[in-house]
Amino acid sequence: MSKFINGAEVRPEILDHRELGKRLEYFSFHEEASAQPFFKPNGLKLKENLIRRWRREHEGAGYLEIESPQLLDRSLWECSGHWDLYKEHMFLSESGSRSLAIKPMNCPGAMLVFKEKKRSFKELPLRLCEMGKVHRDENSGSVHGLMRVKAFSVDDAHIFCEAEQLLDEVKGVINLIYKILQPFNFPKFEFELSVRGRSKMEKYLGAEEDWNFAESILAKALEEMSIPYKVVEGEAKFYGPAIELRIGDSFGRSWQCSSIQMDFNLSERFKISYLDKNDQKKVPFILHRCIYGSLERFMGILLEHYQGAFPVWLAPIQVQVISLDEDSYADSIFQELRDLGYRVELDSRDKSLSVKMKDFRKSKIPLAIIVGKKEREDKSISIREREGKSHQFKDIDYFKYLLNSL
Repeated sequence: MSKFINGAEVRPEILDHRELGKRLEYFSFHEEASAQPFFKPNGLKLKENLIRRWRREHEGAGYLEIESPQLLDRSLWECSGHWDLYKEHMFLSESGSRSLAIKPMNCPGAMLVFKEKKRSFKELPLRLCEMGKVHRDENSGSVHGLMRVKAFSVDDAHIFCEAEQLLDEVKGVINLIYKILQPFNFPKFEFELSVRGRSKMEKYLGAEEDWNFAESILAKALEEMSIPYKVVEGEAKFYGPAIELRIGDSFGRSWQCSSIQMDFNLSERFKISYLDKNDQKKVPFILHRCIYGSLERFMGILLEHYQGAFPVWLAPIQVQVISLDEDSYADSIFQELRDLGYRVELDSRDKSLSVKMKDFRKSKIPLAIIVGKKEREDKSISIREREGKSHQFKDIDYFKYLLNSL
């Protein structure tokens, strides 16, 4: 996004997402809730828009959405291993004689749902997804706006499958990543394969043959899809190898985003099993994956990537109707667009057009409809795009066409 003037590079100012969030009234923070964002109407609209897209695409890909409780018994976290390995980052509570914790991860909830009944190979692959709210007690020096907070939503999913289904499931996740993330126009997608570090093999859970098989499946999926990738030794979690995606933004910066994680840990700890076609008990493979990752962090990335000037389909408010008098014509335009499902607001303040247009440009709303005396008499509208292009005295059908084409 750099420009050159007289041969010299002029880089645009990159506004931090915290400044954008304040200017555009997306979110705020308060001492009474340390490092936990308060979402204002614009921020909540953006968040819900992302969740709707996520839910629609997951339904189409055969996922079943679940929701697990936030407050769970200590015994569950002991079973998962978090009590020993992650306790210092967990918010703890007591209820009578019971010791409880607010969940820092969604994974154990999915394990309990799988274990509720006997499972057959006919149910596999079973894809359980959850947009789950988690809490982590991060130290004050590591929190940073939306990029690292103490309370956030994670778009987790856990896929339970047989060995012969793994390759297709990994490919399916990669396809879903592209389907969800490509519309955001990130200029670069870089995949990494995180494997064991050969110098400390003893720290990894699971048998050698399982690790070799899992690493080969992840690599094969990328290769069969002709996706370039970099092998990163020593970056695998102790419980399995992973595919990690780094996205590049409009300013050339790189952000870690989606991940596809093989897990040898939870199936063993929770004693998860299914009956195969020979009615024999078997342990399923588990793929743990996310696409947005932390939804709050992804919103921060988007704010900086677009500098708050979101495309029409993503913008919290898609169009502002600007009324220049007290006539009901502007109200009727506003109501019609709102009834059609567009995200629209009405500016009927007793202010001049120049003041209203200045505020419109500051808001970074993509489109404005201007309704004055001439428009009212002709039953027309005037349209102004965020970048300045005007469309004078058009009908509402033209506006719908324009809105849907941007």
